[in-house]
Amino acid sequence: MSLTTNKTRLVDWLELARPEHLFSAISNCWLLVLMSTHIEPTSHQNPILMQMPLWQRLLIATLIPTGLGIFGFAFNDVLDLKHDRTFRPASPLAAGRVSVTTAASFAVGFLLVAFGAATFLGRLSQFLCVITAGAILFFNLCGKFLPATGLISMGLIRTLTMFICVPRMGFAWPACMTMAHIIICMALVYAIQGRRPRMRGSDLGQLAAGTLFWAVLLVLFMVLRQTVLLHDYPQIWVGPLIALGLFVLVSIIYLKKRLPDLRARRLTAQRYQQLAMLWLIVYDVSWMLSLHQYTDALLLTAVGVVALAIVIFVSIQRHLSPESGQYRVRE
Repeated sequence: MSLTTNKTRLVDWLELARPEHLFSAISNCWLLVLMSTHIEPTSHQNPILMQMPLWQRLLIATLIPTGLGIFGFAFNDVLDLKHDRTFRPASPLAAGRVSVTTAASFAVGFLLVAFGAATFLGRLSQFLCVITAGAILFFNLCGKFLPATGLISMGLIRTLTMFICVPRMGFAWPACMTMAHIIICMALVYAIQGRRPRMRGSDLGQLAAGTLFWAVLLVLFMVLRQTVLLHDYPQIWVGPLIALGLFVLVSIIYLKKRLPDLRARRLTAQRYQQLAMLWLIVYDVSWMLSLHQYTDALLLTAVGVVALAIVIFVSIQRHLSPESGQYRVRE
């Protein structure tokens, strides 16, 4: 087997795994695991997780989002095969470079990896893992066909994933911020692409109401746990607010570009989606910097650097590949 063939297969599997989504999910899970150690009282921690050495905690917090993420992405591509053969003929499954059987086995195998990792964390974590897998199935089978429902589901799936390792954690602001970021950014991607069914006024109303509903529930959860404000860490919001302001500025500059045709809109949507997902890691780093946990911030920065390198590698290889074309988000 030639080196070129091996590289092509590697790119296919990386494309299937959606690295910008996958690594941001890993970073989000690492963030809550690390934060629970620093700011949560013992009653809000997962005692099983806290008994493990740090490397083991981070390993489990890597396996769970990886397993659930690849399960969702591979399952989505199997279900969308007919659609992708028309609109994404260069994608690994549609082009025949990855078989349906292999992708389905891949999905089931990684789901079992996530369930296996959750068994080390106790019943509540196992329950959340099952609920998250169910939410992924719902999204892929019907949620994604309803604009508002699908977008809200994406934010909730990430939020649930973040809490699997630390289900008792009271400080939910990072998860709330992540959920809102995903919903809003993916709604912009949806609109830029001009995907169907088109979003109407009623869909926007449902999207706003659904996002507000789940955000209020998270705030009420924090009120009950008395963790809405962390009086011992008054500076904790400095980093995240700066990161948010920078993202808004970058988004305005990037999205002001004129898009002359459908191809330009798709490329812009794809790049913006990658930026939005990778920016979640910037938020994670900013939370740690605000807590003055510089070693943890460095760990999360390393995740971001690896994620960015892989995204660039996949994009370059797909651009150079004559039979593959551009790496595009789903229509």
